[in-house]
Amino acid sequence: MRYLLIFVILLYLLSDVEVTAGSIMIVSCNQDEDIAKLLSESLQAPYLIIECGKFTQEVKNEIRKINPERLIIIGGRFAVPYDAEKLGIRYERIGGKNRIETAQNVLNRFFNFSIQESYILPSTSEVQNFLINSKASKLHVFIGNSSVSHRWGAYYTKRLEDYFQTIISHEESSLNRPALLIGNTENNGIIKNYWNITGLPEAASMLPLVYLKDDILFITGTDQNIFFNQRAFEKIEPREYNIRELLVFFILLVGILAFLTFFLKQYEKMLISGIILGFTLFYLYYIPPKGQLIWDSLYLYFDGAISLLFNGKYETILTGRGLPGTSFLTYLYFLLSGPSDINANLLILLLSIFILSATYIITYRMFGRKAAITALILLLSNPLFNKQTLLYSSDIPFTALTLATILTIIFKSKYSPLASGIFLGFSMLIRPSAAILIPLLLYHYKSVKEKISLLISIPLFIVGIQTLGGVSGYLTELTVKSPIITAYTLDYIKSFFQETGILAAPLLLIGMYKYRNILSQYTLLHLVALLFWVTYDTRYILPIIPFAAMLQSSIFSLTKTKFLIVLVIATIILNIAGLKIIFLS
Repeated sequence: MRYLLIFVILLYLLSDVEVTAGSIMIVSCNQDEDIAKLLSESLQAPYLIIECGKFTQEVKNEIRKINPERLIIIGGRFAVPYDAEKLGIRYERIGGKNRIETAQNVLNRFFNFSIQESYILPSTSEVQNFLINSKASKLHVFIGNSSVSHRWGAYYTKRLEDYFQTIISHEESSLNRPALLIGNTENNGIIKNYWNITGLPEAASMLPLVYLKDDILFITGTDQNIFFNQRAFEKIEPREYNIRELLVFFILLVGILAFLTFFLKQYEKMLISGIILGFTLFYLYYIPPKGQLIWDSLYLYFDGAISLLFNGKYETILTGRGLPGTSFLTYLYFLLSGPSDINANLLILLLSIFILSATYIITYRMFGRKAAITALILLLSNPLFNKQTLLYSSDIPFTALTLATILTIIFKSKYSPLASGIFLGFSMLIRPSAAILIPLLLYHYKSVKEKISLLISIPLFIVGIQTLGGVSGYLTELTVKSPIITAYTLDYIKSFFQETGILAAPLLLIGMYKYRNILSQYTLLHLVALLFWVTYDTRYILPIIPFAAMLQSSIFSLTKTKFLIVLVIATIILNIAGLKIIFLS
């Protein structure tokens, strides 16, 4: 009886030990691939990497074929969907709000290592002093052998050269101190050889860390999270403008304002240019403390840009995710201004200024001066537009190119179809939902010759399709986000009325019904397209906002009814209240 009791106790204890051969399988999406491999090696368990958010029947069949007793799911339910929990297999999910937190949780759970959310060790001031002092002698750089480590290593060293005027040496014959090591113990042999001086376990090099020890600065992380060290660089290098950044920005700003004022009468030039310049200076003041890159998945656009800059080809941290249009625009801007997070924000600000200018020009051309000024004020006071102006993402570039396409249709010339085709192609390189412009262009360009000119968009469209893995990948990206009529649809409709001006939303609907022109057509198409695209994220409504301002102002300009005047003024006040929340938060 005594031996039976001991056997039962041992059986119970062993049932929770993860290293039992063949009993465990690790499932992770490609956002946490390196962490999954690390855990697989530690537990000697098979692992399966899926495409983010796609738990297909083939994946289920593969898991059932291995028939594990237990699943360890790495990542949240967006990365590895809920279906992974419905296989009838005992599971444990380890995730976090982003890739850093997921990596931290894995290390804490299986490697008995945890660290506070401080990316810079031992302190920011000590790292800064080290970099300042390294000016006196060459900083020897050793970068990991992966493509991601190479481009981010090049980016970080370029920032050190620009900000600290550090002299960089890439002579990798031997480690001479001071030294900078970039990568992790898996992809950088020098880091593996010297990691013991940190006093941390090797698994800790899979976290985004900036670690200084014995005149060696380690910048670590996996291929999926090393870019998070950009946050640390924001603390090491205070976010401030330099002469080159401001010079490039203002030269391009003058070009946009020159384009705008070409359509204005003399007395309007100073007024409208002054309004937009005031908007610009306001945001230039706010970008260093508040402008930011959108972290995690959407950071792939920045990653794609530095891949083009330093690797000479387009790659991203998530293969097959995200069209390259925003990365190409960012890359072109980096060629002029240099690569940095501030320059990424300045690019978005310039495109926001173009959106303001295009909104004024289109409204002026279609509805007159009174409506154009009203549309400009409505757009300037819109919280969603202003919030996106502070963020680096694909929303502002897509909206800008959409407006550029509409401009080429409205200002008809013999080159308009060609220009429309180019802007359409670039739009489809940014977001698949740009395909809704195709029927619009075919409808407005009547002759066969004009329609043929639109074919210029096809090469760019093919590039986008290839980036997403062919036609099936493009269609998946177009539809996978949210099927039509979902639990989010009511929230989407509510957001649409809020973001287009709350009280003034009825004016938009009236304007769409009354005019039924290209503005109404595009707005309606985009509203419907969002049911197939993404109905749970309000930023996807942004391309509608300028068109909403135009249509709302068109109704306002046609009536002297006090009620409508009060309605628009109330909308502006509510929008300004929303702005205060954004800038004071």
